[in-house]
Amino acid sequence: MCILKSFLKKAKYHLNKKHFEEIEGIGKEKAKTLLSHFKTLGALKKASLEEIKSVKGISEKNAENVFKYFSADGE
Repeated sequence: MCILKSFLKKAKYHLNKKHFEEIEGIGKEKAKTLLSHFKTLGALKKASLEEIKSVKGISEKNAENVFKYFSADGE
């Protein structure tokens, strides 16, 4: 079961990877940090700027870039 869980985690990251590649300052590790914190891409998209800023390892500028990206994504 542990192998399946690991596979699903990696698959989830790769499916969402395209979103993060377009955000300035957000690489593989910060993308993993964000997904780990918010659990789903949908939850991250709904997060406020303050919620994103509160994630350990995400700078204020990174948080602003993520917030702007997903705010523009919904328009």
